[in-house]
Amino acid sequence: QYDYDHINMLTHPSAKLDQFKDVLAWFEHHSTTP
Repeated sequence: QYDYDHINMLTHPSAKLDQFKDVLAWFEHHSTTP
């Protein structure tokens, strides 16, 4: 289950880039299945 508070952090321009990278890593980690 994804933390929506984490998604809300994306609305802060100062953190958007770093959070975007974290989101990409999260999707890559949870979308890779054998």
